[in-house]
Amino acid sequence: RSSSSHFLFFYDYMQIMSRLEAIFIQDLIHLAPESEEKKEIDGELFFLCTTKFLLDSKSAWSVEEQKNHIRSLRDKGYIKISHKGSIPKKRWVHINITKISHDIDTILLSNEKEYIYDN
Repeated sequence: RSSSSHFLFFYDYMQIMSRLEAIFIQDLIHLAPESEEKKEIDGELFFLCTTKFLLDSKSAWSVEEQKNHIRSLRDKGYIKISHKGSIPKKRWVHINITKISHDIDTILLSNEKEYIYDN
């Protein structure tokens, strides 16, 4: 695990999701390289992201927090979840950085146009 006690946080994420979701997904982005395993599923790269992995992270995401944020981010299309492996099945996560970037750019561009026309 990383010995660093901080990571870069992009406030623009809060334009498209809640503050806690923004922290959670950016934590996932920073934790993904530390994951024990990665695999390609349906042509996309997923990383092993077990409940214990997130409980043991510096942010110590509770089971309830994980469940809520993962469900919400999945519903928004920002992450994909796959459960594979033997019993119990392991949780694999794919982060859709392209969609996140597109949605942020769309909101920021929209806000910029509103600002230009209001002045």
